[in-house]
Amino acid sequence: MLQIDDVSRACLKFLELGFRLFGVPINEINQDWLYTAYVEWTKYDLVNCSAHFPDLFAKINLNFVSNKLLDDVISNEKLVIENCQCSKIL
Repeated sequence: MLQIDDVSRACLKFLELGFRLFGVPINEINQDWLYTAYVEWTKYDLVNCSAHFPDLFAKINLNFVSNKLLDDVISNEKLVIENCQCSKIL
């Protein structure tokens, strides 16, 4: 029987694989879109996925996130502000 951690790891690998299917390295993906995808994936199953959010958030290059998203959304996102690791990155 699959454990929750196994399922979460599989989902994370699938999410990253999805970006690679387009032939674009994950560091070249639009960072606004990447942030949105990570948040949506996490919120889809918050109980099981929230533990992975800090690792996902760390993969986002905030230098390439639009100022509007950074100021209006990311800086107010509960997943970010309630996690010490994410807050330090921000």
